[in-house]
Amino acid sequence: MPLAGARMPPRQSAPPECPPRDALPSRPMRKPASMDFKTTPLPLGYEGFDNPNFGVWHGCYWVLPVFFGLFLSALPPSVLGCWLFVVCCLLFVVCCCLLFVVCCLLFVVCCLVFVVGCLLVVCCLLFGGCWLLFVVCCLLFVVCCLLFLSFVVCCLLFVVCCCLLVVVCCLLSFLCCSLFPCLLFVCCLLFVVCCLFCLLIFRRLPDLASFPPFS
Repeated sequence: MPLAGARMPPRQSAPPECPPRDALPSRPMRKPASMDFKTTPLPLGYEGFDNPNFGVWHGCYWVLPVFFGLFLSALPPSVLGCWLFVVCCLLFVVCCCLLFVVCCLLFVVCCLVFVVGCLLVVCCLLFGGCWLLFVVCCLLFVVCCLLFLSFVVCCLLFVVCCCLLVVVCCLLSFLCCSLFPCLLFVCCLLFVVCCLFCLLIFRRLPDLASFPPFS
C-alpha cells in the first residue's frame, strides 16, 4: 500500500496491439520488367518466345528459312547447279531483250531526228537563206550525231553485257558443280551465326523494355 500523500507514478498505457498479419492490406508483388507484359510497354514489333502473344504463324519467320535451307542442302549439286544455270540464262535473256529494245528506240529516234533535219535543210534551200532555220538545222544535226553516238555506245554495252553474263553463268555452273560442298558449309555456318544472333536479340528485348526510352 502506498503511503498517504505520496505521488502515484503515472500509469503506463499498454502498447497498441499490432493488427494481425492477415488484416494488413495486401500489396501485389510487381513482377520484374522482363516478365511483366501487362504494365511494361514492349518495343514495337517485339514477338519474343516468352511473349504470351507469340502465335503459331509468327514461327514462320524463322521456320521457313530453316526448311528452305534444308531443302537446298538436300538437293544434289548437279540439280542445284542446273537450276542456277537456268536462272542465270533467264536473266541473260531478259537483259539482252531490254538492251535490244533500248537500242532500237534510240535508233528510231536518230532516224526521226535525221529526217526532220533533212526536211529543214530542204526548206532552207527552197525558201532562201533563213538564218533561224539554218541554226535549227545545225542543232538538230548535232542532236542526231549525239543520239547516234549513244546508239553505238548502247550496242557496245549490249555486247559487253552479253559476254559478261555468259562468263557469269559459266562460273556459277562451275562453282555449283565442283565447289558445292564448300559453299554449302559456308552458307550453313552463316545461317547458324545469324540464328544465334537473332535468338540473342530476342532474349535481350525484354530487358531493353525496362530502359527509360521504352518504360
